[in-house]
Amino acid sequence: MNLQVEGTITEEGTGVALTSTASVAVTTTLSTITFERVDTYYKPGIPLFGEVKLVDGANVPMANETIEIRVFKLRTSYTTDDQGRAQFSVYIVKSTDESITIQAHYKSEAQCSDEHWISPDHESASRSVRRFYSPSQSYLHIESISGTLSCGHVQPVRVHYVLNRDVMKEEKVVFHYLNPGNCCLPLTELQFLAPLTHDTFQHSLEEAFK
Repeated sequence: MNLQVEGTITEEGTGVALTSTASVAVTTTLSTITFERVDTYYKPGIPLFGEVKLVDGANVPMANETIEIRVFKLRTSYTTDDQGRAQFSVYIVKSTDESITIQAHYKSEAQCSDEHWISPDHESASRSVRRFYSPSQSYLHIESISGTLSCGHVQPVRVHYVLNRDVMKEEKVVFHYLNPGNCCLPLTELQFLAPLTHDTFQHSLEEAFK
């Protein structure tokens, strides 16, 4: 849809007139939300991480706005930063569905009372995520780190896990972290305390490239 605008200027005294026209695009889309990053798979018992971006009708990021993430009946709210982005995490407990649908919403669309009126549009987004297959129903997830680490920086690394003791017979489990230098570093040792163990631990990774 375009709006045609015409303007005329007439010089006083001479009567010379100059006329110019221009076309301005009119959009009914007031905002658009998109998924910029979402985990490839979901793992029952472990949070699903992602990031969305909110922009206005001119594609300008919208800061300090509240967006809502919906999965099943769960609804959680997040606030966008100065780039219009919001990071989110959704805890998927016991779902056995082959895939789940994540929805991101900003505002509900206004309902006009006349069919000839133009309704404003707030475009939502949805993303389908498949379940990660694990014969033992045990899962491990390392939270991603954005940006580039500087030399000498100590970076906490959060690891989420779900371990099924009914299938895994070991009484003790040792997690290892493989760094880019192909050196395997032990993170921590875990002792089983229940049939299904799920928790989060944090490990400090020091970047020191020489």
